[in-house]
Amino acid sequence: MTVLYEAFDYVACVDGRAFLYRLAQHGLVASQDGMPPKVGMMKMADYAAVDAAGKFHLIECKGTQHSSTALATAMADGQAQKLSLVCSSRGAEQRLIGQRLVVGTQLKLENAVKPTRVNGILPAAADPVWRSI
Repeated sequence: MTVLYEAFDYVACVDGRAFLYRLAQHGLVASQDGMPPKVGMMKMADYAAVDAAGKFHLIECKGTQHSSTALATAMADGQAQKLSLVCSSRGAEQRLIGQRLVVGTQLKLENAVKPTRVNGILPAAADPVWRSI
């Protein structure tokens, strides 16, 4: 998160599920029961951060101590999780959500030849998700 705070000028960060509950209380989540599942591919992203402009950024974090391939696989799986929050309208999406990110860390031992890496998948133009309820 330190890397993201510096890169995106975040001013605060909360647990993703807590953020989801708060949005649902205000009727800003489009879902039959208001919530994505707690486990599985479509669970809520790990964190929601807010930037200086007041936009929220959904962040799914992945990590491994293994290969770059293992990290790439985990990050690909995270693509669905960053889309699990569905806003109730296009206006709510545009007003509230800044970016939907997947960030992966490949940790290395202190004496390893290669350094620890932090990778990010920037949001695609098609990422904003909304539907009428």
